[in-house]
Amino acid sequence: MMKPQERIFHALGGIGEDLLARSEAAPRRRSPRLLWAIGAAASLAVGIFLAASYLSPPPSVLDIPAPPAAETPQPPQEDKRPHPPDTLPVDNTIPIADSAVGQLHTVKLAAAAERPAEEIPDFYLFVDNENYTSFQEDGVYIIRTLFPPEEDDDFPVSELRITHQAAITLDDAETALRQSLSQRYSSVSDTLTDDAGRRSISALGGNAWNSPVRDVWLVEDGLGGVFTLTADYFLEASEGHGIRFADMVSTFRVVDETTPQWLPQLRQTAEAVTRGILSQRMYLIQDLLTADAQMQNYGQDILWDVSISGFDLTPDDPQLPLTATVSVRVNHLEDSADFLTLSFRRVDGRWLACRSEINK
Repeated sequence: MMKPQERIFHALGGIGEDLLARSEAAPRRRSPRLLWAIGAAASLAVGIFLAASYLSPPPSVLDIPAPPAAETPQPPQEDKRPHPPDTLPVDNTIPIADSAVGQLHTVKLAAAAERPAEEIPDFYLFVDNENYTSFQEDGVYIIRTLFPPEEDDDFPVSELRITHQAAITLDDAETALRQSLSQRYSSVSDTLTDDAGRRSISALGGNAWNSPVRDVWLVEDGLGGVFTLTADYFLEASEGHGIRFADMVSTFRVVDETTPQWLPQLRQTAEAVTRGILSQRMYLIQDLLTADAQMQNYGQDILWDVSISGFDLTPDDPQLPLTATVSVRVNHLEDSADFLTLSFRRVDGRWLACRSEINK
C-alpha cells in the first residue's frame, strides 16, 4: 500500500526535475492552463525558471533533413552498404524520430458501437509507459495514469482520451467543442493554432487545488474528419499530468503517405493474423508465421461472435524496427473480454508472427 506522500506524488503526475525542465525547454508544448496554475504551483514555478537557463530545445518530433545541394544531378547509386539482419533499407518516407516522451504506439482505432461503419485512419503517438497505461474502450483510445486515486482521495482520475468524428470540418468541431466546454466549465481559453494546424482549447472548473482542468486538441484526419484529444486532470496537477499529456499529444500523427512503409504493413499483417486465429483458419496465414512460431488460439471459430477493439502496435525501434508487439482486445458477446498479444519479427522486409498469447 502506498504512503500518502506517494499517492499525492503520483496523483500530481510524478513532478520531477526532468519534467519541469522539459516544460521550460519546450514552451510550445505548454497550454494556457499553466497561466491558471501559477497561483496553485508557485513553489514549483521557481524550480522551472531556474532549470530553463541550462536547457536547449528538444529535437523536433519529425526530423526532416534537407537534401544536400548538388551542382549536377547524379544517377541513383545502388546502396551496397550492409543492413541490419532481417531488415530492408530505411523506407523512402519521412522517418519517425525517437522521442523522449516514451514508447511509440501505432493505433487502429475501433469505431464506436453507435457508428460501426465509420472510416477511421490509423494514427501513432509516443506513450509514457512508465507512468501511464493505454487501452481501447468502445471507440476511444485511453491513456490513464498507472496509479489511479483511491476511493477516499479528493482528486479525480487523470487521463488522455482520443476519439474520432467523421464528416466534420475543423471549424464545426471547434464550435461544438466550445459550446460544450462553456456549459461545464467556468472559464474557457481562446483557441490556439500550432504550426501543424492543430487547434487547442483549455477549460478550468474553478480555483481550488482539485478543480477540474480539461485541455482539448483538434486534429484533421485528412479524410474529412477530426480527431479529438482530451486531457482531464486537476489544477494542482498542471505541472505534472498536464505537461506529460501535452508532451504525448505533441507526438500525435495521422498515418498517411509520409509514414514509413513498415508501419501500415505491420498493422495489416497483424489484422490478418488476428482474423486467422479467431476463425481457426491457421492454414490461411502460414505464410505470415515464422518457422518456429508458437501460436495459441481458441480451438474453434469465434470470429463472428466477437468484436475487435482495434489494434495497438508497439515496435522496438521507430526508425528501423526488428520486432514489434501487438495488443488486441477481443470483446465477447457475454460482455467478457480477452487480450490477444501477438509478437512479430521483421524477416527479409516482411512482418512475420512468431508468438500469440491469449490473456483472459
